[in-house]
Amino acid sequence: MNRFSVRPNQLTPTAVGKQWKGGFVRCVSRFLLGLTLCLVGGSSAIPISAQESWSFSPYDTHVWIGLGPSPRLTVAHRKDIQRQLAERSLAWAGYSWMIESEPVPAELNTDVTRNLAYLSAESVVAQIRGPEKEKTTAKSKEKNQKPAKKKKKTSGSESTDSASPYLHLLKKDKLFLLSVTDQGSSWRVQARELDLHTRTLGPLYERLVQHPLKLGDAAFEVVAEAFHPIAKVVTSHGKSAELTVRAGGLTRGKQSPFYVGPRSVLRPVVRRNNRLGEPLKEGVVEIDWTYIYVDRENYGQLDCQVWSAMRNPVAGRTSSRTQRFGLLVRPTGRSTELKLVAQEDESHTLKGYDIFVKTPQPIGKEEPVAKEEEAKKLGQTDWRGVITVEPIKSGVRVIYVKNGRQLLARLPLVPGYYPHQTALLPNDDSRLKVESFVTGIQNSLLDLVVQQKVLEIRIQGKIKAKKYQDAQLLLAELHELTSMDDLRFLMRAKEQEIFSERNMSSRLEGKIRQLFSQTRDLMGKYYDPNLEDRLAQQLRKSGGGKPKP
Repeated sequence: MNRFSVRPNQLTPTAVGKQWKGGFVRCVSRFLLGLTLCLVGGSSAIPISAQESWSFSPYDTHVWIGLGPSPRLTVAHRKDIQRQLAERSLAWAGYSWMIESEPVPAELNTDVTRNLAYLSAESVVAQIRGPEKEKTTAKSKEKNQKPAKKKKKTSGSESTDSASPYLHLLKKDKLFLLSVTDQGSSWRVQARELDLHTRTLGPLYERLVQHPLKLGDAAFEVVAEAFHPIAKVVTSHGKSAELTVRAGGLTRGKQSPFYVGPRSVLRPVVRRNNRLGEPLKEGVVEIDWTYIYVDRENYGQLDCQVWSAMRNPVAGRTSSRTQRFGLLVRPTGRSTELKLVAQEDESHTLKGYDIFVKTPQPIGKEEPVAKEEEAKKLGQTDWRGVITVEPIKSGVRVIYVKNGRQLLARLPLVPGYYPHQTALLPNDDSRLKVESFVTGIQNSLLDLVVQQKVLEIRIQGKIKAKKYQDAQLLLAELHELTSMDDLRFLMRAKEQEIFSERNMSSRLEGKIRQLFSQTRDLMGKYYDPNLEDRLAQQLRKSGGGKPKP
């Protein structure tokens, strides 16, 4: 198999001429360093911890190159792409990066060249693992017992022959899927990153070139753009977290492609392993509506905030069986269409919901990242349940979804990272109808209380002025006002209508009952049911006689 690689101890012919002068100095430095370590630690080997290996060993990456079916794309083009990847990677990342490249497996070539945007991480990992071994029963073992003995004599490498030749890739950091296709008047170069720690595929990046001699440069550019640094969560509690960047000890400042600094945003991924260190079935979970925001960076050590729609989902103890990572999210400058659908029925879109937006502020920064200290209204979802969220400089925006006066969700979002995102929310339309009805009842109650108070003042004024006939007329007007019994009757009828629905969730039912309960509390607090009798008694005592019915 044709492979092309560059490792820290292997230089390409073009790089040799540029770096031979410093070779002697480096060799002497390494000799002195080794001598010092031997003097300090004796002749025993110095163990390297997993944390040091994570921070100070270079990225180990691999590229699978797929060429589309075209007579204008030949093996020579692929070899030129491999050479360009190796040479330009060395200048781009130095010795912090190891890269190998080879043709994509034939079984995956069609998917890579034609359906790269729809390729799943599971299908790529399955190709790496190779075909699964057939499960043998006790009877099949007895039948195959004699042939197995004969095979021992003739071949001692049966297990290695049947193993997948790509299994070693699972121990690497990154696998890039590179596609080159002929578009007639141009060539299209696409790439996606498969992070092998989290087993997740990144977004698709592409270039269009007009000349085949530019394919190598375009291939390197899309691979470099598709690369996303990864960090490991060390500790997390409350809304804070500490992370360690992969190869963070080898970064060469802010210009390094591995640098993750303040105001960077990472998306968390949780990986749960079996006892052999391999992910369990459905053991890799990309945590939705959660992002990690970097406040401070110190030589690859990150102090971060966790912004999430739920309680801190990356909190917990990290071990070999449960690992938590953060993948860098690069701003794209594009917008995202946010769609709201009902949890109970995803075909039902939530239209007319109010959307507010806020930019969370970092900790320990004198300059705010935006002026949005308070949430401001972005608009309402349209008839499709969709609203467009525009990007900002800081990356993350927190979306607040309200229906009426009820806050339904708080969703952190990086506009442009995903062109479309769908949020499953409880259908709050029934509660909103009840809220509108209850608001009407509360307004009627307010109007009734105000009229009572006004008439009370006027009646007491007439009694004090000894205008008893006028006081009796006002008392009759007070009697004609809407009674509390009428309002209670309307509420009972509405309750029976609402709770007759069988498909209502317990959560929604609880919110609706709370609305009715709050309204009844307001009635008992502000409405005076004995006001009319008290004023009539006051009128009689003052000599006004018996009031008119």
